[in-house]
Formats: sequence, C-alpha cells, structure tokens
Amino acid sequence: MKVIKFSNTNAILNITKALKEKNNEVIDICSKTSYSLEDLYNIKTCDFIINDGTFGSEHPKRQWKPNAENHKTAVMNFKNQFINTIAKEYNKKIIYTESATLSRIKCNYIRKFYKVIGPRYYRMGLGHWVYSHTKWCKPEKGRLEKFIKTIEEENDIKVKNIFNHQWKNNKQGYILILPGLEDDPTSSIPVQQFVEESVKEIKKHTQRKIVVKAHPHSKLTYDNLDVEVMTGDIFLDELTKETYCAVLDSSTSIFQLTNLGIPVFTTKHSFGYPLGNSDLSKIEHINYTDSKNVLKWYEEMASTEFTMKELGSSYILNKIEDLLNE
Repeated sequence: MKVIKFSNTNAILNITKALKEKNNEVIDICSKTSYSLEDLYNIKTCDFIINDGTFGSEHPKRQWKPNAENHKTAVMNFKNQFINTIAKEYNKKIIYTESATLSRIKCNYIRKFYKVIGPRYYRMGLGHWVYSHTKWCKPEKGRLEKFIKTIEEENDIKVKNIFNHQWKNNKQGYILILPGLEDDPTSSIPVQQFVEESVKEIKKHTQRKIVVKAHPHSKLTYDNLDVEVMTGDIFLDELTKETYCAVLDSSTSIFQLTNLGIPVFTTKHSFGYPLGNSDLSKIEHINYTDSKNVLKWYEEMASTEFTMKELGSSYILNKIEDLLNE
C-alpha cells in the first residue's frame, strides 16, 4: 500500500515503522511548508493517510498567519484542516492518533500528569479523534483485563471499580462543571457558552450548589454566573466526597470521574455518552447505569487507545485494516 504520513509524533512514527516492516510505501510530507503537484498526486493516489492531532478551532490563538510567530497549535490547526479538506476532496480516509483516553484513570492512583505515568497510550480512530465523529476499533475480548494488568504492574498499584463498578457520589453534594480550555477544538461549542448554558439549564431543575472547576490554564473567570469557581491544579479524586454529579462536554475527565464512581452528564460528543446521562433536565434523576453495562463500556473504551509497543507492531496494522474496511 501507499500511505501518506502527515505528522511526526511518536505515535505516528511507530505506525510508520510497522508499515515499513511490512514493505508498505510511506511518503512523508508532514514537514513541508509548501506542497508540489507531486505531493497532491500522491495524496490523490494513496491508500490512506496517517495523521495526529486536532483541527477545526475558530479561536484566535489557533489561527495561523503568514510571517507571524505562530504557536505550534495554530500550525497544527491550519495544516490538519488542510489535509482533512484535501482528503475529503479525493475521498481518502485518515487514521488519526491523539492523546490518551481510558488510561487517564492512572491519575486517580498517582497524582501526576497522565503523560508522565507509564505506560503511555495514544487513542487511534478513523476520520477524527472526538468520540462522536470517529470510527473506533471493535472491542477485543480480554483487552480490558490486559490493559488493567499492564497499568497495575508498571506502577505497582491496584486499579479499582472496574469489574464490579459502584457509584459513589454524595447524594447531598454539589454539581461540578468541568469546562475545557477555551481554544481546544475538542469542545463542541465555545467553552464559555457551554458553561453558561449548562448553568442556566441546571438552575431550572435544582437548587443544588454549582461549582465550576476551571481548566488550570484557562483565562476565563465565570464571575458573571453566580457559581463557585475552583482554579489551579486540583486532582479529581480530591473532590469525590462532595460531588453529586459532574457535567462536561467532551472532556476526557469522563474516564477518571466514572472510575471514581461519579455520574457524569455529557454531550453526545463525549466518550461517556453511552452511559446514559445527557439531559440536564434530569439532573435530579440520574441514570445509574448498572455494573454490567459500565463494564461493557470499559471494554469498548479499552479498544480506543494503544501502547507505543502496539503502535509499532503488526498488531496495529490489523486494527487499521479493520477500520479502513468498515
């Protein structure tokens, strides 16, 4: 096969290694700042494209401009939007990688940034990286057990609340809203709008205290909403005892919160959407999905991400082939 490589992240480099070991042709055009007719021809005639990262942000911080000191996220946003548009024109599929999903539960047991806790996982899917827009690999029997064992052995910890999930929320607690970073295209609507609309809707249906846990790097204050605002680096497990439920858009906090036993109201774009809480008018009538269905969800989520070792092996090529053929 002929494959176009449009990124140089570690995840993509490992997939490239696996492709080349099976004698696939991989054409690297990710480092270019201009593209030739030959590049466009190769895109038009390739079998598929591999790429990493986000695109689609309208935030000024992520807009690339010529002869400017553009932030790397602006470059990524512009280039990825470009390749996505060209691929659509030529009817070419893109395999995307992005940051981890389910493995972020490590942070419930080790209070560090997930990227510095081994093993390092990367999500992989067809066409996109957001839950609602992506074709994900089918659940694989035994993968969840292997996933948990790998994390436990590498970190000498015991991962809890997986195989017999229990909800552990405070029935008299507050509602915790977790907005993302304002320039992150993962959000389905602007972050400020999401928080304002969520607060307005919640207040129609409950008198509970509302707390907004602002993203640590956000510049938004939410001081016009008559809610309590938490700032700074606060680990989610520190908030469990006081939380009734959480509200988020498509944040990957869904994984930590569910593992902590906190029900979460999400939009359809969240990995947590299958757990059945998306209607804020039912904020006082949470759907406590039973442990059997939560386990099924965990099994599905365990097949949304892969280790670096897996990404560099023939194992991942079989997964890519399955995605491309669906």
